[in-house]
Amino acid sequence: MVNWIAVVIGGVSAVAGLYFLLAGAGRLRGWKTLRDTSAGAVTGPGAVEVEGVAKSHRETLDPPRETADSLAYEYEVEKRKLNPDEDDVGDEWDTVDEGRDSVPFVVDDGADGLLVDPEGADFLFGEDIHTQPDKERRYTVGRVDVGEQVYVAGEAVPAAEADLTPDGQRYVVTGTRSLLGRKLGGLTGTPFVISDSGEERAEARLIRRALLYLGVGVLLLGMSGVALFVIG
Repeated sequence: MVNWIAVVIGGVSAVAGLYFLLAGAGRLRGWKTLRDTSAGAVTGPGAVEVEGVAKSHRETLDPPRETADSLAYEYEVEKRKLNPDEDDVGDEWDTVDEGRDSVPFVVDDGADGLLVDPEGADFLFGEDIHTQPDKERRYTVGRVDVGEQVYVAGEAVPAAEADLTPDGQRYVVTGTRSLLGRKLGGLTGTPFVISDSGEERAEARLIRRALLYLGVGVLLLGMSGVALFVIG
């Protein structure tokens, strides 16, 4: 008799594992690409890396539970999970909400400046964690604010060819459009990342994220293998 529960678990784990492996491989590819180049002045269209000060273009954002003039952010809301095992040490948390938002902004690199369209970028932000007084929920927010240092890697296109209206900037930095979506887009095209840090820290965050995805992918594929063993 076929164990349909094992079949379902094995199938879902295999698909999810492959997805995480591909997402990790894309970020590993992006890390290698960025590591082999350095941020500098943008002199023409193509793959670019730039560091500078983030400035607003037309508008700013208010991140969740924060008061700041932000240009891009991502957040996660978690609820504390009651653990029936009193001997188990440490809290467990379940994600109940998450999201991200961004608006076009300018990178002041000391030269002409660059306009950035952050849609579809990998955000490599430091995180602030806030826990409610009752410790039932916690909020994790990463963001880049006006006036902060920012590192951007992506594809520069002439401002005249972009969808945004520049304020004197010659180029707009954007990502290569991919049918694979943001998570898997790193497998092809130019890496597109935004970080509230310098280049070295951004690259370190990217490799950690790549290894995390790869690790989760291997774990899920291992679960799939166990399920297939049970079926057999």
